Amino acid sequence: MRERLGLIIAGAGAGLVAGLFGAGGGLVLVPLLGWLTRLKSQEVFAVSLSIILPVCLVSIVVTAITSGIDVASALPYLPGSALGGLAAGVWGTKIPAQWLHHCLGRDSVFMLNSLPICLVVGTVLGFLTGLGIGGGSLLMLWLTLVLGVSQAEARQINLLFFLPSALISCWMHKKQGTLNWKTSLPGMISGCAAAMLGSWLAASLDTEVLRKPFGVLLLIAGARELFYRRK
Repeated sequence: MRERLGLIIAGAGAGLVAGLFGAGGGLVLVPLLGWLTRLKSQEVFAVSLSIILPVCLVSIVVTAITSGIDVASALPYLPGSALGGLAAGVWGTKIPAQWLHHCLGRDSVFMLNSLPICLVVGTVLGFLTGLGIGGGSLLMLWLTLVLGVSQAEARQINLLFFLPSALISCWMHKKQGTLNWKTSLPGMISGCAAAMLGSWLAASLDTEVLRKPFGVLLLIAGARELFYRRK
């Protein structure tokens, strides 16, 4: 019962964050799963992906209904996301879990937004996303700070970006025996419900209102990685 309650709380927190910001669900979910459940480290990352996957799908559907989705802007990053997710699924379980907690002259915007750069960025961040350690949050920073994309558009791109990597990584984790869908189910249900609320709120709020809370979330996550030591 305690394990299920922990999954529900963790899933709801991640769903609300992902729905609101389009990123950061993994930053919330992985620590919460570690604190509130007795899952092993590799299981935590696998369960995190399995919860965030339907959460992103729900967020995409609600966003498409309320404000529309610009799929074309996300397309250049999707092949890299798939490649990165495949790499994470193949090699992710071979990386020590403690490493995963700590991995984290200027060209023109046109060049930075070219297809080769998008493929490289998508592959690297897709790999981190497939490991469950916040690749989506880094993509948000790349899109908003480097390319100057609006918060709303970056949110849409990031939600779509997550799908190929998460789908392939979940399949690989299932094949390797590190993912049990029944274990993830309580978090998936609560996460999807919270994602619906978060996505609706995101469509109702001024995007500038969301920038500062997202920045605070990243600062908290960064501080945790610097100062928290897993027992």
